[in-house]
Amino acid sequence: MGLVPNGGEPQRQADTGGFMYDETSPRGFWLGKAFRRTGPNAGEGYNRYRYPDGRIDRRDRFTTEIGPSLLDGRPSLLMYYGAFNARSTSFVDEIRRLDAHVHLGVGTLVKDGKRTERGHFMLVGPTDDWMGGARGELVTDFVKPTR
Repeated sequence: MGLVPNGGEPQRQADTGGFMYDETSPRGFWLGKAFRRTGPNAGEGYNRYRYPDGRIDRRDRFTTEIGPSLLDGRPSLLMYYGAFNARSTSFVDEIRRLDAHVHLGVGTLVKDGKRTERGHFMLVGPTDDWMGGARGELVTDFVKPTR
C-alpha cells in the first residue's frame, strides 16, 4: 500500500489527496508499487492505481538498482522512471527499509545530479504478486481487485 503522509500540512494534504488519491481523476487512486528482480543488482517495477469501476491500472514503470542515495550517499533502492518513459528522464524515487513491511521513500526530480523537488512516501504491508511480463512488455491491465 502506498501512502503519502502529510500530517500537519493542510494545503499539502489537499494537494496530495487530489493528485494521488482520487479514483475519479485521470490518474486514479494510488495503491502503491510492485517490484521484481531482473539481475543481481537490477530490477523493475510499476505503480498501481485504482478506478471507480474497480479496475487496477499498472503503469509508470521504472528500473531499479541499489545505489548511493542522492540525499546522503548511503545505499538505497533507486527507481529510474526514464528507463521506460522519455518524458520522465529526471524523475527518481528511492526507498529504504524501516522494517519487514514498512519502507520510507523520497521521490524527486533530478537536475545536474542533484535533487530539485522532493516528495516523501511510504510503502506499507506485504507485497502483491507481480503482474506483467518481460522488460519492454506493456504492464497495464484491468483486473478486478480481489479484496
